[in-house]
Amino acid sequence: MRYNSEKMIVFSITGPDEHKIIRDMKKDNTKEIDEEQMDLFRTLQILMDNIRFMRDEQSFLLKRQNRHRETIQSTHGRVLWWSFGQIVMVLIACGFQVLYLRRFFETKRVV
Repeated sequence: MRYNSEKMIVFSITGPDEHKIIRDMKKDNTKEIDEEQMDLFRTLQILMDNIRFMRDEQSFLLKRQNRHRETIQSTHGRVLWWSFGQIVMVLIACGFQVLYLRRFFETKRVV
């Protein structure tokens, strides 16, 4: 079987100013930057990158969860209609069997 389903590709692009804080600090020649400050800025940049990554992952997981919920609801609807169809078929089969057995055991009276 071939199913035509919607496919989605998501890209997360960040601009060229990702590491702007460190770049700006290096450009500023009037201030003396010691090693502790640079370590602090590097740690801050790592934290910002991790937060950006978590935000992107959270967005992806939310979209995936919504798509799965739609799939579950669609499947639930199909199963519901299939069950109703089966009930109707069983009732038709029961009715046919009752009519057939009545005719089979019907006694013909000769008058």
